[in-house]
Formats: sequence, structure tokens, C-alpha cells
Amino acid sequence: MLHQVVIDVPLPTFYFAILTVRELSHYQPTLVDMGKVDQSLASGLSKLLEWDESIDGPIHETLGWNLDDEVKGTQMVVDVSNREEFVSAFIRKRLIEEPFSALQSFHGGFRAVLVGANDILRCFELFNANELVQLIRGEELPLDVTTLRRHCRVENDGDPDTVPLLLEWFWHYISSLDGPTSVLGFYRFITANHRTSILAKDEEAFHFTIFVLDERDSIVGGGPQDLPRSSTCTNTLFLPRYTSEAVLFEKFDLALTEGNNSFNLA
Repeated sequence: MLHQVVIDVPLPTFYFAILTVRELSHYQPTLVDMGKVDQSLASGLSKLLEWDESIDGPIHETLGWNLDDEVKGTQMVVDVSNREEFVSAFIRKRLIEEPFSALQSFHGGFRAVLVGANDILRCFELFNANELVQLIRGEELPLDVTTLRRHCRVENDGDPDTVPLLLEWFWHYISSLDGPTSVLGFYRFITANHRTSILAKDEEAFHFTIFVLDERDSIVGGGPQDLPRSSTCTNTLFLPRYTSEAVLFEKFDLALTEGNNSFNLA
């Protein structure tokens, strides 16, 4: 976050919500939190809160749920008068008390990363869960080919005369990708991410480098038989000197398919 680095960890919003409090035990999860973790269970609890006994009959006769020793500490039949208390206690038990050890490690570990950055920790308490998700995970990239071309720079190692045609083939390939999802797939191949920091300026969010390799250097893999590869640390695509557009298409199809499954990513 400090250096516009996003952490794309697709956890339910609830797990970010607990980061907004100093002490995990102070956080009271809600039905919305439960819905982010277990939608079907949240739906059942919601129906309990909306239960109309004049239509559906007494709650305790139909459901048979008790505020038992595990939830409340005493036996109590759930009825209309105490159902909100039951739902609140049940959600807390399921989301906080049962996984407390794991949550405590996550909560404490995250805050330990920011040890010494007390100002940042205090700022966390000003965010709600959704805002914190956006701050940590960043935003989805509204990416297209035009944006990629505008923020791309080219470096060359070898004969400059073949570079323009090679780049023409390359951009033909990128333009052929089916929709924004596939364009994001290419961007993920060279950056290991498909999101950008909300703190990044437009020109910083999408920049990347195409490094055209020397085909005579077999060590770096610059020949037409080699696959393109990337350095995700520097947002760099290493482009071999392919002999035809068809070869380039074939190699990129394979590299993007395998690369986005952690093959050939630096």
C-alpha cells in the first residue's frame, strides 16, 4: 500500500472488517458478514428474523433451535422475543469464537507487518470494510489495447530493423484477444496482477516494457523457437524475434495459457 503495491487476496469482506478494530474480540459480526462467508446460512438466519408466527407457526415448534450452552451459556428456547439475540450470538460464535485462533493470527499478523506505522493503523479505524478492501486489493483495471499501447515502451537488444514488423505482429495478437478479460490475462502475464492501487496515477497504473531479445543469444531465449516470458517484478515482457505472425500467435497462446497458471513467471 505504501508503495502502490496491491495484495490481491480474494478473502470475504468480513476478514478485512476485523482489521478495522484494535482488538478482535471487540468486533461484532453482522448478518451481512455472515452472508459474505456463507450465503445459504445467512439466508436461513434472515428468514428466522422475518418469521411470521401467524402464518408459519411458532418458531420453536418448527425449528427446535435452542440458545444452548455453546451459544448462550444457558438453555433458552428460541422464540420471537429473543430471535435477534439468538442470531447475533450464533453469528458471533460461527465467525469469531470458533475460528478465533486463526482469526487472531491473521489480525495480529497483518498489524505486525505495520509495526511502527501507528499512524497507518489508526487510519484503518476510519475505514469501513469495503473501503479497506479497495485500499489493500486495489481496483479492477479498466484495460484495453489502446491503453496498453499508450503506456508501453520498447527496448531492443539486437538488429533494430526487424523490430517494427515484430511489434506490428505483437499488437495484432493483443488486438485479437477476445474482450477485456483476455486483455487483462495478458497484463496479468507481465505483472502478476489484474488490479491497480487506488493511489496510482493513470500513467503509473499500466506501464510496462517490451524488451526485444537478440535471436543470436540462445541463453536468454531470443529465437523463434522460444516462448515469450516476463519479469513481473519490473513489468517487462521479453519478446523473442519470431519469423512470422503465425509463430508469434502460437507461442503467445501457449505462454499466456500456461503463464497465468504460474509457468514462466519471474
